[in-house]
Amino acid sequence: MGGSQGAQRINDKILIVLSALLENFEVIHQTGNNNFEQVEAEAEVIIEKGLSKYYHPFPFLNEKELACAYQTASLIISRAGAGSIFEIAALGKPSILVPLEKSAQNHQVRNAYAFAETGAALVMEEENFTPHFLLERIKFLFSDEKKLENMSKKAREFSKPDAAIIIAEYLVDYLSQ
Repeated sequence: MGGSQGAQRINDKILIVLSALLENFEVIHQTGNNNFEQVEAEAEVIIEKGLSKYYHPFPFLNEKELACAYQTASLIISRAGAGSIFEIAALGKPSILVPLEKSAQNHQVRNAYAFAETGAALVMEEENFTPHFLLERIKFLFSDEKKLENMSKKAREFSKPDAAIIIAEYLVDYLSQ
């Protein structure tokens, strides 16, 4: 997941190890609208015969498609915007977060590390986000089922599904004074 704009740097790294990923995993890849045709064309050349059925690129996932992708996913690789993190947490999914280097006030780096400190995610800053390191992190996580289960548990604990109700009740109480 690279957000609505996609993330060319993430796409490039994924493409380098795509065949190796597809040997062990099925991949749903949101490329971004602007990057889709290029990524799809490169993937066709890169993917080894017989593995293409495990690769599902999309330019952008609408709300329904995104919900299905999230539900299906065993691990989510994503940028670290607040919306993405809260969606990942609400679904209790383990994740690898790749914060955008130059986000406003460095908020994505702060978001990623705040979420990772709970045990729900791993953070790979762009300088360390190399294709083979990513592949090894993914393989490591899937080799330890307990680790993935714990990350899921920690993600759910981070989630605050009743936050809107709590805030509304607080406001009603405050305004009625």
